[in-house]
Amino acid sequence: MPERWLLRFGVHGDLRFLSHHDMARLMERATRRARLPLQYSQGFNPRPRLSLLCPRPVSVAAIEDPLLLRTERSVEPESMRDALNERAPWGLCFDAPRENPAGRTPLPARMHFVCGVADEAAVAERLAGLRIHEQWTVERIVSAGRARGSKASRPVDLRPLLAKIDVSDGQLRWQAVPSGDLWPKPAEVLRLLGLPECPLLADVVREKVELTGNGERPTDSGGTICQN
Repeated sequence: MPERWLLRFGVHGDLRFLSHHDMARLMERATRRARLPLQYSQGFNPRPRLSLLCPRPVSVAAIEDPLLLRTERSVEPESMRDALNERAPWGLCFDAPRENPAGRTPLPARMHFVCGVADEAAVAERLAGLRIHEQWTVERIVSAGRARGSKASRPVDLRPLLAKIDVSDGQLRWQAVPSGDLWPKPAEVLRLLGLPECPLLADVVREKVELTGNGERPTDSGGTICQN
């Protein structure tokens, strides 16, 4: 009987520089190499029925990112995890999946990020200055019209998109939440605090993604996969 599974996986090392499209292709190859009894779509070009529920920003590592996939029959969770980890490339690792009942696909509700900072006092001072303002505006680069390569910028208020942000013990942590389809980008959070996006963006780790519905992840659960 077909089953739907929710897996958590970690990404670190050079794999964090893969785009979302490339990561989706990597997941297809990893699940095929693991010889999982995947369920495929219908039509002339059948594809395994799997979905990366939360696109990961390029260069950002991850500890507990969610993957939803369907199998044609029941599979032992531990054997699925072991088969995936044995054949996954270095930098990609999986936790044991849990069955996700049919119904509405879980969606990201909150993301937890962390990044080491060298000058904690300066970041704390910047945060204190921001908290007296009602808006935390940054400029977001977006595509402009249909002309290839054309770019424009528009202001984005990050304050309602950051449920929590603080710095302690040399680490900046924040919790991102959506406003409709709008999420704050890690690079924008660094820019808001006057921190250099390059090379600091490569030190950002997405520790956890909380999901709605059947895929909900308790807020007090700690990341355990692919610790860097």
